[in-house]
Amino acid sequence: DVPLAAKPGKVYGYQNVVYSLIGDVLQNASGSDYNTLLREKIFSPLHMNEASSDYASFNNNPNAAFPHLRTGHGWKVRNKNDRYYSVAPAGGINASAADMAQWLLALTGYYPEVVSGRTIHDVSQSNIETPRKYAYKVNWKTLDHTAYGMGWRIFHFDNHNLIYHGGYVEGFRTEIAFDPVDNVGIVVMFNSNTSFASHCVPTFFDRYYHLKPSHSAPSYLVNN
Repeated sequence: DVPLAAKPGKVYGYQNVVYSLIGDVLQNASGSDYNTLLREKIFSPLHMNEASSDYASFNNNPNAAFPHLRTGHGWKVRNKNDRYYSVAPAGGINASAADMAQWLLALTGYYPEVVSGRTIHDVSQSNIETPRKYAYKVNWKTLDHTAYGMGWRIFHFDNHNLIYHGGYVEGFRTEIAFDPVDNVGIVVMFNSNTSFASHCVPTFFDRYYHLKPSHSAPSYLVNN
């Protein structure tokens, strides 16, 4: 019932909770709930063995990290919080570094049977310019254009298009980005809101672009 500020696709605005709508859409279309679909369509075929999207799985995992918040006396551990799971598509997933490595491989084309090349292409396209590009200038030194695609930020960085997003909930922070042309990417995860997280992705790609050979590397047949 909320009136629209503009026609869809005309004005950029970000509201994380709106992503929760896709859970209802998917359930109506498929008959399966969002968490089940994630497990069947993404986690299982990509061998993301520790990944889940519900609080019980996270809370009952003996190897789960606890969130930390900065205080005047250093970092303080906080209890795990279940409120993010009431809107699972907007909250995120529980995952290990090994799980996220598999997800990054899928995003860079190594699991086309799970995430097709067409899907990667579609989500990598700029749909609307984002006016807050200067907010990233502190760390992304050669960033000259920012846009939003289908759930991803599109950064034109050092003459390359990077597909990027970061996320934060109380005591946890994640950064992920990939180059769909070079098929290279990085994901970093923290159980705190450390400012170091803001430097990891731009520093990685800055060094990668300046160190990579200018000519194409030879191709080899890899027998799996």
